[in-house]
Parts: sequence; structure tokens; C-alpha cells
Amino acid sequence: MVGIGNFLSFGTAAGGFNDLFPNHKPYSFASDSVYKVPLYREYLLSFGYCKATVPSIKWVLSNSAGGNAGVLVIGNALEAEYVHPNGTLWFVQRHKKGFVKLAIKNGTPLVPVIGFGELNVIEKSNSIYKTKIQIVKEWLKSDKQIIPILKKLFLPIKNPIHVIVGKPINIQQVVNPSPKEVDFVHKVFVYRLTELFEKHKHTYLSDPDNTHLMLL
Repeated sequence: MVGIGNFLSFGTAAGGFNDLFPNHKPYSFASDSVYKVPLYREYLLSFGYCKATVPSIKWVLSNSAGGNAGVLVIGNALEAEYVHPNGTLWFVQRHKKGFVKLAIKNGTPLVPVIGFGELNVIEKSNSIYKTKIQIVKEWLKSDKQIIPILKKLFLPIKNPIHVIVGKPINIQQVVNPSPKEVDFVHKVFVYRLTELFEKHKHTYLSDPDNTHLMLL
């Protein structure tokens, strides 16, 4: 998946990343299937995107000089089908732990990031588009892509996206982490992500009291 907030904040200079983090170079990851779309591959690569595969992530994190920041949007179409603009629940899939294991193996800090307003710039498919969308999703079913319908010829709906970067979670390097070690770090990450969400939701959400970060 390619999040719009992620793209603007880490793929361009729109969010002032270079000014805020002058010693880091962001590399965003997107699922392998999006690189199969004609010209889209070149478009993403020009903005510093890489495939969301283990070899690509290892390459980014293994820079001996340091400074590389890998940006991964956790989730897929199954998760996205549960969320709607101005909905009451946000979900994080509890079984997504591969990124945690890679972070432990490389001794790379994990940084929780929340994009408030991300869900309000797209329209999910309705009955008018359902058949066509199902055809496209079937074509990309290996990665369970979700195809958002955007207003005005696929342009995003005009709505601000506020990307909040949390404090890094320092990770001790373990070449072969046990499932218990992975579970522990994952719980810490989810806790810190939830904490970040709860801290800022009253500033950026229209109905913060009824919106919570939940595990799916």
C-alpha cells in the first residue's frame, strides 16, 4: 500500500522532513504488486520508494554509515476494509510482527508514526464501482490490494493530513530473536503507537472521544 500521508511526508519535501531530520534519508516501502503497474514503478522509485520485501528492507537498514530511515505502512486491504472516513475505530493487525523481527535483527530503532486525516482523502468503492474494483483487486489478489476511489478523476479529496512522528524505541540487536523477544518488542511498539494516537487525537480528529486505536 502507498499511504498519501506517507508519500507527502517522506517522499517529498512537503512536510519538511529534511529540515526536521537533516541526518536521515527516508526510504518508503510499497508492496511488490504496485511496481507492476506501467510507469508507476518509475514514478515511485523517483521518490525513493523500495519494494516491501525482506531483501529491500535489509539493504536500507544495513547502511554502515547509518542515516537511512525505512518507512513501512503496516496493514493491507483486509485491514483497510474495516476503516472508513470519520469512522469510530482504527485498527492495527496484531499478527503483523515481521517488521519487528527485522528491527531486532538489525538493531534498528522503531519509530511509531500516525497519519491523522489519511482516511478522509479517499472514498472506498461503492456499488457503482464494485464490479470494476473487484476485477482489479482480483488481478492484484496475491497481495490483497485495496483500490480506493478518489474524487475528480482519482484526485484525493481536499482534506488535511497531519503526520505525527513519535519517539524512537531503541532496540537491542539480536541476530536470531526468539518469538518471545519479538512479542515483547511488538507489545511495546503497539503501546507506544496507541499512546501517540491518544495524545494527539483531540487535536486532529472530529470525534476523538469515540475514536480509538484497536487491535484486529
